Amino acid sequence: MITFIFIGEFLIKVIGMGFLLGKGSYLDDNWNKLDFIVVVTGIYGMLGLGSNNASALRTIRLLRPLRSINKVRGIRVIVTSLIESMPPLANVALFLFFIIILFGTFGLHLFESMFEHRCRFGDAPYWKNYTDTG
Repeated sequence: MITFIFIGEFLIKVIGMGFLLGKGSYLDDNWNKLDFIVVVTGIYGMLGLGSNNASALRTIRLLRPLRSINKVRGIRVIVTSLIESMPPLANVALFLFFIIILFGTFGLHLFESMFEHRCRFGDAPYWKNYTDTG
């Protein structure tokens, strides 16, 4: 049912804006490209084609809520800024990874022999100077 609403919206936009050619056409906007992918996969799933890749079609259908972003200007600005902030966040994540590796290495060297003679498994004695006091 919802797929028919999406198809109707797609057809109205294509009739009003044009599909591919010209400035301001339907496929000129990236958000409309996302809408087009969702509509095409919806039609593909309704026709029963691609029964082998049904899970991939369901995954692409999860993009349907992203279509509402196109309607509300505030959400569109927030999502666009979130997407644009990904490269700087990747730099921060890389720096955090470096700091974790640095402190992990420091901790390994600091506590290197701290638990050497405590509760270890194997043939060696559990205490270094083990004496049986009976």
